[in-house]
Amino acid sequence: MLMQPNANWEGYLTPAPLSIAIMAELVFISSIIDFSINKNPPKDGFKYIKYPDSFRASLMQISNSGWHAFNLAHKNMDQIRIHTSTVPDYMKTVVKILFQGNDEIVETLLPNQLENIHYIADECVVLAESVEKKYEYVINIIQELLEACINAEHVYGEELENVRMKLEENKLKEQTSKELNERSKKAMEAMSKELEETQEQYRKAMDSIPSGWETIGMDLVETLTFIPKMFSFVLGSSNNNKRENVGSETNTENKDEDVDMISEMKIYSKSGQILQLASLFSQFINSNGINWKEIYDQKNKNTKTTWAEDQFKRLYQELEDLPRSQLKENALCLCQRGIDICEQLAQYAPDQECDEKTTKKLIKETKKLHEDARKFDSKSKK
Repeated sequence: MLMQPNANWEGYLTPAPLSIAIMAELVFISSIIDFSINKNPPKDGFKYIKYPDSFRASLMQISNSGWHAFNLAHKNMDQIRIHTSTVPDYMKTVVKILFQGNDEIVETLLPNQLENIHYIADECVVLAESVEKKYEYVINIIQELLEACINAEHVYGEELENVRMKLEENKLKEQTSKELNERSKKAMEAMSKELEETQEQYRKAMDSIPSGWETIGMDLVETLTFIPKMFSFVLGSSNNNKRENVGSETNTENKDEDVDMISEMKIYSKSGQILQLASLFSQFINSNGINWKEIYDQKNKNTKTTWAEDQFKRLYQELEDLPRSQLKENALCLCQRGIDICEQLAQYAPDQECDEKTTKKLIKETKKLHEDARKFDSKSKK
């Protein structure tokens, strides 16, 4: 009662039940989710966490260590209570000895009583320190677990960003495959229709063959002229190129071989990806020029156009495997220009030092690339 104005004893006791409730929540959480926090461990390893590969096991370790700390505190406090309960009796004996008035009695009996009190005080200190060390161990586990979780969150964040970029890449690939599939389906339908018409014409021609071998031969040749119609759709725009080169064998030999329809569809199906990647540069260009701070990622120490460069390289590699044609060369040129722009941006982005002439040239190249990519995509859709 005398110490009540100087200390809030209820405040000292409140954390105990709260801590127990929190440990119960940890046990509940540990039964639901589990993941590793050992993504980027300390150089010397973990000092207190026993199971860094399991977040669930680490939570249980904290819960169990907390229980042992509370249990030890309960037992030690009970021992301290028993020890301190004998101090008043020792104090009464000391007072009686002092009031005897005999120096010899005081010198003989008083030291023993004081030694008993001193022993109790030392014993209580040892019991209290053991409880403190137990709680300190629990606190160290919690602190190490927090550091490991924050560190793992950073690593998982990078992995999540990589997964997001991979999903974007797969989305582009899916778009290409879908467009190629639609074009192939339309091509097959058109070819099937033309084949049916050709077969019907062939059947009518055969039915109209008169007697006589000469007439049969003549009609057969005429019937065979229907066959090229079926392949005219496959050759596509190559017929126009052929007409331009008619009468000039030298020019025909110097030209690249005409692209077949399947290869043409594969090339044109990538126009959407090329246009989308070329459009990414516009977000880094404003009325004042190039926003270098937006391009360079200070956290990861790289440029944000790295992903676009990788996609341009992937498209370039896929196009290289297709048969040689002028259409293929045009698509490869767009990809190479995109790669060159990305490399130049990566070169100047870290230092953010680029003269005005080079900046204007880069802006002009990006706008020209976007314009050409849009023309290529429009031609593809047409």
